[in-house]
Amino acid sequence: MREKITQFLRRHRARIVDFILPVVVMLTCMIALRMTPFGPNTLLTYDMQEQYVKFYAFFRTTFLHPTQFLYFFGKGLGGETIGMWAYYLLSPFNLVLLFFNNRLLPLGIMIVMLLKQGCAAMALGAWLDQQHHVDAPWRIMLTLGYALMGWTLANELNLMWVDVLIALPFVLWGLERIYDDHKVLPFSLALAALFFVNFYMGYMVVLFSVLYFCWLAIQRWVSWQEFGHAVLRYVGGGLLSGALTAFLLLPTQADIAQSKGQFMVTQLPLNFDYTPWHMISKFMMGALNDAQIQAGIPNLFIPTLLLVLVVEYFLMKQIPIRERIASGCILAFMLFSVCYAPLDLAWHLFQPPVFYSYRFSYLVSFWLLFLAARALMHVRDIQGWQIGTGFGIVGAIVGIVWLNLRQFDFLDKPKMITTAFFVGSSLVLILLMRFVVPAQRKTLLRVLLLVTIVQVGANAYMTIRFFGWEPVKTYQRFVKIMGENSSFYTDNDQPYRLETTFDDGSENNSFQFGYKTVSDFSSTQRATVTNFMNDLGQPTYTGKVVYQEGNIVTDSLLGVKYYLAPANQFHNLITQVLPADSYRPDFKQYRIVAKNGMVERYENPYVLPMAFAASQQIMQPFSPNQATATTNIETVMQRLDNKPVDGLFIPVRYAGVLQQSLLVGGKNGLLTPDGDNSSGGAAYNITLRLKTNDPYYVQLGSNLLGTATVLINGVQIPAVGNLTEPLLQCVGASQKGHKVVISIQPQGNQNVPLDSVQIYRLNVKKAERRLQGLQHNGLQDATVKGLHLRGIITTTAHKSVIMTTIPYNEGWHAYVDGKRVPVHQALGTFVALKVTPGKHRLVLSFWPPLLNVGLLISLLAWSSLAGWTYCRYHRFSRKRKQSTSMLE
Repeated sequence: MREKITQFLRRHRARIVDFILPVVVMLTCMIALRMTPFGPNTLLTYDMQEQYVKFYAFFRTTFLHPTQFLYFFGKGLGGETIGMWAYYLLSPFNLVLLFFNNRLLPLGIMIVMLLKQGCAAMALGAWLDQQHHVDAPWRIMLTLGYALMGWTLANELNLMWVDVLIALPFVLWGLERIYDDHKVLPFSLALAALFFVNFYMGYMVVLFSVLYFCWLAIQRWVSWQEFGHAVLRYVGGGLLSGALTAFLLLPTQADIAQSKGQFMVTQLPLNFDYTPWHMISKFMMGALNDAQIQAGIPNLFIPTLLLVLVVEYFLMKQIPIRERIASGCILAFMLFSVCYAPLDLAWHLFQPPVFYSYRFSYLVSFWLLFLAARALMHVRDIQGWQIGTGFGIVGAIVGIVWLNLRQFDFLDKPKMITTAFFVGSSLVLILLMRFVVPAQRKTLLRVLLLVTIVQVGANAYMTIRFFGWEPVKTYQRFVKIMGENSSFYTDNDQPYRLETTFDDGSENNSFQFGYKTVSDFSSTQRATVTNFMNDLGQPTYTGKVVYQEGNIVTDSLLGVKYYLAPANQFHNLITQVLPADSYRPDFKQYRIVAKNGMVERYENPYVLPMAFAASQQIMQPFSPNQATATTNIETVMQRLDNKPVDGLFIPVRYAGVLQQSLLVGGKNGLLTPDGDNSSGGAAYNITLRLKTNDPYYVQLGSNLLGTATVLINGVQIPAVGNLTEPLLQCVGASQKGHKVVISIQPQGNQNVPLDSVQIYRLNVKKAERRLQGLQHNGLQDATVKGLHLRGIITTTAHKSVIMTTIPYNEGWHAYVDGKRVPVHQALGTFVALKVTPGKHRLVLSFWPPLLNVGLLISLLAWSSLAGWTYCRYHRFSRKRKQSTSMLE
């Protein structure tokens, strides 16, 4: 057994080294950054904290609830999930996470990250050994530089994208098989695997494969006839890969078309995104900061020595001129793509990226590494003048960036000095290697490899150390508190939702803890839901709904029956353990039904179920008023029961007092600080005496919230962002006779528009009467589970529409009293059914659009492939038997 293991290690030593080295380098960085289990930090930051860790918990629970692969009522108001799985969760590496519960997920995520980076290096090494033979030390530099390139470090928290680095060499190897062996299957299977794991990255690789196919055609040119045959094989292989994964791609396309696809650019901007030469700054070490994550220039870093070798490639006469011209054209096109807006958008499916710009830039770095590998195939032929030219150009790049350092806020002198040091060290070692005997040359090559390893490790540490990592104790404490207080809702089949007034920076806690809710953040959030919630005064963004500033009416309409809130929420908005994301004094109109430690559970007595009877007016087109959320809420209420809304939200007169500021244009004009306000002091204070116990709300516009800080009785309200229409912030309730001071304080010397400011009182008695009238015809004996909503509902002549708060999707099928009925769209957002008056048995059932078509196409493709393989195998077996019998 020991001998077999030894033989295996010897046979695969190169692959093992390729895998281990990036893992060791990154693990060293993780230890230095004190990541769990080596310290108090986790990899939870940015979208990893806000989205992905929740999805990974959802990945684990889906094995117990398989219908979640198709639909989840906890995805916002409810949503299809097959597109979300295709975008985020289908990496086979995620199976590792099954061994880590919610509490230990951060450790599992780090292990998955290390495994992916190691496998990326191993995949590139295998491809290089097969097709582009490079000596071991140089190959190690290439694989390490590939696994830990600048793009990987900037996007390593977007774990679902890193799989592309593993798949890319296999796809290109498959393309080479098309030319060299006239085989299509390797390319088709590799591309199909990538489509399955992440269709988004797969799309980018398809575009790149066209460029690589053209490069192969030029580099391996035989004749036009051979080229034509290769084109047919290439196109056929691509179509086959699509057919093999049609069961996933078609329903995903249908899902994305109603979410992320709604934000496709219809008119291309013909401009450069930034000054093109600025991209050279990203070849420096540690070239990343928060602004670069949000909307930066492409991350292109590769080890300095490999960048020098790219220059050498174009100077080497041993490489055919037609290959170098083709390579140069592709490089120019790729560099043009990462600065020219139309090409950049094309690589992103014509959808502007939200954060993490130039997501395809790994292909630019890969192409640079590939050209370096091609140069290394002739490394013994490199001449002194070529070395001087290569290092001269790279040195000039460093010098240009140094002279313009003020233009790059993500760089500083220590980073530049470090980069220059590695350029100089590499040059010295390369020069020494030219003047020593071969035995010493091997030693110097090992030293050069060590220098490259150190540079890659130092760059990794310098690049990612600025991230604000969430402490493991903070994460685990929140998981414990949230798990204990949401456990009553686990497997709850009632047609109601749960929300919280605190969070850990994520809108996706429902995925982790398994409850139905309103908030959601994913690239597959339906655009109609986002727009509708924005009309109701909720913070939204592309793919995001933050149900942060609800009120009694919206809570009830959207089926929010339960709320979890800190026990001291009315006295302190922010606590270290439970950071508040909203302030809801109107909860005093609700009932506290449970208390667990520092968390209280409220129950909304006015809540409507997910389905209830409404008037025909709800089917009319909905044209929201973008000036006031109250008008939109009243319009919805009026449509539901077809009764005039009179005095639901009542405007309240108020007066403001200026403090070290001026008001230009009257009460709703422009608030301007009087003099320098860098230290604060300017304010517009509204003192409101509550005349009833009703809830009072202040309306605040997005421009105001972007330029001012708002305090209620001296306490700052939780930050509100991603808002385009005015919101309603509750300032007091059940406090008749009390005073509330609303203070609007300009941030710095900014002018604050007060045009949206208005005070409203919600007439609770009127709201209660209208909501109770709708409750009377609500869904009874209801269950919401898996892909179905069931229950009994009674409609009347006045309310003959079954209105739901389930987002409309073509995949919904409705059965009333056992008969299928058409599904309509209400308020441009929700599922609704037209029925006759009376008592009805309702069943809503979901099945993703185009899934059946996709399954049929994939079944035919896989069956044909299996049949072809079977026939080919038996034909080969017969030929071998015939050959054997002839020999006998």
